[in-house]
Amino acid sequence: MSFRLDFVGVGAAKAGTTWLGQCLKEHPGVCMSDPKEVNYFGYKHVWPPSPTHYDKGLGWLEQRFAPLQPGQVRGEYSVGYLIDPQSPQLIYEHNPDVKIIIALRNPIDALYSFYFEVMKQYVVPESFADFLDEYPDFVGYGFYPEHVRRYQERFMKEQLHFIFFDDIRRDPAGVLSNLFSFVGVDSDYEPLSLTKRVNERREPKHLWLRDAIGGSRDFMRTHKSLHGLQEVLRKMGVEKAVNWIQEKNRVATEFVPMDESIRLKLQEIYAPHNEEIGTMLERDLLHWK
Repeated sequence: MSFRLDFVGVGAAKAGTTWLGQCLKEHPGVCMSDPKEVNYFGYKHVWPPSPTHYDKGLGWLEQRFAPLQPGQVRGEYSVGYLIDPQSPQLIYEHNPDVKIIIALRNPIDALYSFYFEVMKQYVVPESFADFLDEYPDFVGYGFYPEHVRRYQERFMKEQLHFIFFDDIRRDPAGVLSNLFSFVGVDSDYEPLSLTKRVNERREPKHLWLRDAIGGSRDFMRTHKSLHGLQEVLRKMGVEKAVNWIQEKNRVATEFVPMDESIRLKLQEIYAPHNEEIGTMLERDLLHWK
């Protein structure tokens, strides 16, 4: 039988997906991909804009799951799948019985957090307002009804598991227990990262180092002739070493509240979408206002 995944996490960005992926990775009954986001089932990266890996074939995907222990369920979590119109169909063709995990967060907070996440790795405008002016399409990432509906049209209700960021904050143990049960592993297991914060907000200490690494990665991503070299470097451990350097180049930063005028504008934009997704999922989201 050809290689198949048992579950796929599809987003949304900055909705606790890194924490969810880490907790899944720590479960002995789960084999998560390395890295967590392989960006295989689609044609659109959330950031930076660059080719995905679907054309590399199933063998390429399988290599991201070594070593695999007998009896483990296999899964990965790429946040770009939620907004990519092609992803639901590609995932369905891969395995029509696959389980889908969708984490959601107040789109305003998610967008603001996403800006700082991108800033850690790439050159972006120095203010959130300028970021929105230069990249207005990112606002659409929070139009959850249209993204979720594509998965509802392709998969049965029982195959979709929704997680809200609010619940992760309120009851992380309960969220994980339900998630583990959904993917078919021991729901009583408590991972080490249960009460840890992962992927917290940090800023680059040396911008030149951030720009050098980000620019090099962009160059290799966008030139197919270098994809073979990129794979060799990954197997040599260069990618992990670069990730380590990036992490050491980041320092904790204090939370800076969003400008109130921007928040009010975004609230007006997202209000009908938030109301619709709340109705679709039978969830009271009035507090998102």
